[in-house]
Amino acid sequence: MSSGVYALPGDKLAGFVEGEYRQGDSSTSLRVDQVGGVEHTFTSKIPDSGLTFSTRINAGDMTGAGDIAMGDVEYSNRTFAVGFGTQVSDFFTPATSSVQLEGTGAVNVSDTGLTLAARTMVDPSAQAFTAYDVGAEYAHPSAGTLTLKSTKKFTGIHALFFHKVLPQLDAGISAEIGPRANNNLFAVGSEYRLDRETTVKGAVNSKGIASSSLEYRLADPRVKLGFTTQVDLTSSTPLAAKKFGLSLSFGDYTV
Repeated sequence: MSSGVYALPGDKLAGFVEGEYRQGDSSTSLRVDQVGGVEHTFTSKIPDSGLTFSTRINAGDMTGAGDIAMGDVEYSNRTFAVGFGTQVSDFFTPATSSVQLEGTGAVNVSDTGLTLAARTMVDPSAQAFTAYDVGAEYAHPSAGTLTLKSTKKFTGIHALFFHKVLPQLDAGISAEIGPRANNNLFAVGSEYRLDRETTVKGAVNSKGIASSSLEYRLADPRVKLGFTTQVDLTSSTPLAAKKFGLSLSFGDYTV
């Protein structure tokens, strides 16, 4: 169980409550926030089959507009993975609802650290592709991990590289490059584990937005505390937080 608060445009705050339940190879979660957003997810793995089923329902508000329901099935093994899914938008308002089909695939090139992947989405009613992109990732035990993928139907590219500088320090750089130069975005960030219970993260991008977070875990009771801030270094008040968030998680979590 977790709860928190985050900033909205106009200097407003919103809170949320989120819970997750796990039983064997299945898990379900529910998140509700005070602005009317509800999200429910369910995931189940069939033991020794490589098959995973998942569903997600995201209700933005009580009107039904902007709601999304998704269902996916994926098969994976050590060599490759393939998935198929269905996405229904505005499912509470049939007059404006739409259906899209999604296909994904990935191949691990044996013993090279290289993974190749592709994704496509189709609108059956319009008989048109609404999305299609490819990507590749190379992971080296000592050099780091490099990820490259196309975005927005091959009109842009996303690149990410991160490296474990020290056992307790990770550092990375990312780039979002598109057809319009003023929309390009570059960022650098790092994560430093002060000790087993405390982690500090920081990042800054080419638009002058800097963000930081502090996470502290208590052993007894099992509670995880989080605090995040975001500032605009290009504004007249660069030290004033543009956004901030607080979170409090109870129960089991990954250590």
